[in-house]
Amino acid sequence: MNITLKQSGKISVAFLIALFGWPVYALAYLMPRDSNKYVFGIYASSFSGNTRTLYVDEQFAHDGVKVLLYKEKSIKTMLDAMPDSNRYLYFSVFSVRGIYHALTAKYYVYSSYLSDINFWLSNGAVAFNVWHGTPLKTIERDVHVGVYSKKNKWRFFLKYIFPYFYVRPNKILVCSDYEQACFKSAFNITDDSAFVCSFPPRLNSVVQQQLICEKSIILYCPTWRDDGSFVFQEEADVHSLNQLMLKMNLTFVIKSHPSDKALHLTGDYSNVILESNLTEVYSCLPEAVALVTDYSSMLFDAVYCGVPTILFCPDLEHYQNKNREFYIDIHSLGLPVVTNEADLFDNILRVKELGLPYEANVYFSVYKNKSVQL
Repeated sequence: MNITLKQSGKISVAFLIALFGWPVYALAYLMPRDSNKYVFGIYASSFSGNTRTLYVDEQFAHDGVKVLLYKEKSIKTMLDAMPDSNRYLYFSVFSVRGIYHALTAKYYVYSSYLSDINFWLSNGAVAFNVWHGTPLKTIERDVHVGVYSKKNKWRFFLKYIFPYFYVRPNKILVCSDYEQACFKSAFNITDDSAFVCSFPPRLNSVVQQQLICEKSIILYCPTWRDDGSFVFQEEADVHSLNQLMLKMNLTFVIKSHPSDKALHLTGDYSNVILESNLTEVYSCLPEAVALVTDYSSMLFDAVYCGVPTILFCPDLEHYQNKNREFYIDIHSLGLPVVTNEADLFDNILRVKELGLPYEANVYFSVYKNKSVQL
């Protein structure tokens, strides 16, 4: 197992936490849990997606108490600024009240891992994973190449130090038969009753906002590379792109993945901008004339909402060999797959001609029910 000094340090710290954490986990099982209490967690300091939607949705768990537990002060600032913020309960996961709610809530609602809240306090709770998107690239137990494959290769050892990576959720939200098949293997789901079937809650507001928003942007959402090998401004001439946007009277908005550390844009341009990480991507989608992405789950979200989509994949072969494999052949989606700047610009220029010839594709057959019931 080849690990760097930095990784070795993380494993050592995690080992010490686990040493004290497992006894806490055992004791947490003894705590009486309130079947009407739901705690919500946040991944990568991003208060967005299904977690946010279900937290603020008055229809979900309408008879219950909903508590958001955050780790970053920036999240509290964002929550404080919400309209009618006094209607919501939210505490630091490290505070006394945060720990109390984590120990007494029957339901843990999270979009990635139980560590979004607190794995060590979760024993006895129902784990409801509202995963943040429909995958093209393999996730979790299905990752067999690249950096993150080590997590599976060394599972027998790492599951005691990073147990939250290997949790099989009691319930998991799915939005299509395709997504259900992916999650079944990725999360080792053995009982189909674990699946909660619904149209993606994160997209409810997008569909509503599309009716009133002016379409003025090309939204670019690259996924992050496990090996950090992709930078947009190294693959496309941003100056030429800016000229194209001026010609089309549009703005090219780059919205990075919360985990992406790459600097996709460093210059100052009038019609090509880098959106803040604090901005929820779903607030941008209603304004999109089209989406440009690659292997991101955003490609599914865009199609679900009827937004023409272009896949810009200059590193396609490298990505599949060194980062992730795919659940399906990317070309079977019926979307334009371009690997160079010229073809990207050409497709953007003809974006109104793209239409949605792929909307009947079985991989985009999303559930219509919009009620999430546990």
